[in-house]
Parts: sequence; structure tokens; C-alpha cells
Amino acid sequence: MSERPKVLVTGASGLLGGTMMEHLAGENVVGTTRNTETEIAQRLGLKQLNTENLEDTLRFINDNLPEKIFHFSGMSKPREVENSPETSRIANVDSTQNLLAAIKNARKLHPDYDPVVIVVGSVEQFGDPKNENTIINEKTERNPVNAYGKQKEEMSKEFLRLAKEYDIRGYVMIQGQSTGVSPSGEISQKEGFLIPSIARQIAQLELSGARKGVIETGDISHKRDIVDINDAIKAYIALSKTTPAIGEYLVCSGRSIRLLDILNFMIEMSTIEITHQLDISRGFGKAVDRSYTPNKIVKATGWRPETPPQKSSADVLDFQRRELKKDRVR
Repeated sequence: MSERPKVLVTGASGLLGGTMMEHLAGENVVGTTRNTETEIAQRLGLKQLNTENLEDTLRFINDNLPEKIFHFSGMSKPREVENSPETSRIANVDSTQNLLAAIKNARKLHPDYDPVVIVVGSVEQFGDPKNENTIINEKTERNPVNAYGKQKEEMSKEFLRLAKEYDIRGYVMIQGQSTGVSPSGEISQKEGFLIPSIARQIAQLELSGARKGVIETGDISHKRDIVDINDAIKAYIALSKTTPAIGEYLVCSGRSIRLLDILNFMIEMSTIEITHQLDISRGFGKAVDRSYTPNKIVKATGWRPETPPQKSSADVLDFQRRELKKDRVR
């Protein structure tokens, strides 16, 4: 019988999961995904697991008994959640409950089984602060303004309730807006998120051979906290090792920056002349600045964010350039 994995990473074909797999390379870890036929699944040697299916999850946990579980599987694009609320609720809420139920079930045969379980929340659980000068922390009043934030808030409350009821070391990492590229340089965000979408537009204009081009966006004058994906992964790993009091922990850089400044930085990096135009049809002046503090996780683990958002954005732009060149070759 092969050795049981010490670490389970679900959703391991995504940005968070794939980057975690690279950071844990060489350790006794198994990554899972729903579709094992993708290029990234093949490269990382991922196993098939659908945590939305309770029976599959019960069987997988009982057979493997991982000591640490990083649960990254789910739907992370707000628009997808808005369009498919019932489907996304199963992915974002029910799947976490299935994991806890599987641990409880495994204890029938293995009463000493005591894993650490870390799931992903979102700063969208807080929504917009009533006062723009508010520095948001884990105790800040929740005001989710979209379906994704509401689902993540529901997930967090129910997950922590069940973790306490089942006596499981469970943690919700309230994830800030993350971007960047994995250590191998082969994993980054897909389009549908602002920074990779802007980066891809710039890379497409450069590859077209044009001397100049135009990028249109909605209002991006507001501030957001951007944390590098590798810094975020180090926070997850640090929490899994220190295992402080169960609860929610904000993972963020602690420094907000105007999204317009990120755009201008990437434009400056471009090899051609690019002009930014505002598309007022996408809404203007509605977004509120948001600022967060990582003080709780810093105090609990000693983790500190290190990578500036300019570096993360530059990495994403270079990634998109490489991807477009690969697509052209294919």
C-alpha cells in the first residue's frame, strides 16, 4: 500500500491550488481536481475528486486521511456566481460542509484523526465600508454587495459552526485580491479578473505589430488591496503549521493602491504606445476605496507580505506575453 499523503490540496488546477502544489513540491502531497485531462492536471499529477459529491468526499478522506487540507475548489468569479447561484452555492458552500462531514465520518474508524482544514473566503464578505477611512479587520461589520460575497459569508459562518461542533481545527482565510504568477512561471489568473485582462490586452496589442493602441476600462480610480499569490500561499502554509485559535484570518498586503495606478504601471512597461480611455457605460464613481489589515495573521504566525503589487502585475504581463506567443506557435 502506498504512503498516505500528508497534505491534500483541492482545486489544484487553479491559481491558488496550483501555486500551492508548486510550493509544496517534494513533500507528501496530493492535489485534486474535477477534470484530470487538462494540461496543468497532467503536469502536476492531479487526482480526481469532486468535493461537491458527498460520497466521493467521504471515500477519499477515509482512504487517505490527510493531515492538512487546503480547500481551494470552488467558483471564484463573481459574475459566474451571479449567473448560476444554485450551482455555485454547491461549489462554494456545500463542498466545505462535505469535507467536514467526511472528517467526522473517518473518525468512526480512526478516532485520533485530527487534520487541519483551511478554506478560502473573500474580502467580498465585507463589501464596501460605510466609512471609506475604515481599516477593515476580521471583526468589521459585514456588508457583502454581491452574490459571491454573500455566498462566501454563508460558507464561512457555517464552516466555522460545524468545525466547532465536530471539534475540527478549521480556518477561513479571507482572501484579498490576489494576482501574480506561480514559481514555475506557468500558472496565473485567467481572464475575467482585472489585472490579467489588462495584461492580456497589452500583450495582444504588442504582438499585433501595431505601434500604438487603446485600452478601455470602466472606472478604476478606486483603491484595492492586492496581495501576491506567492505571499498568500506562504500565509496559508504558515497558518497550517502554527494552528492558532480557529476562526477567520485576513490575508492581504495591508497597503491599498489605485487600480488606475496598476494600469498605468503596466502601460509604462509596454513596448508600444498605449492610451487608456474610460468607458463610462460601465459605470463611474460607484466604487468605494477599501483598505484591510493583516495584523491578526501576522501576530498569529509571523507571516508578512513581501511582494509589491507592481512586481506582481509585471509578472502577470510577462506571463500573458508568453502565453500569447505559445498560442501563436500552436
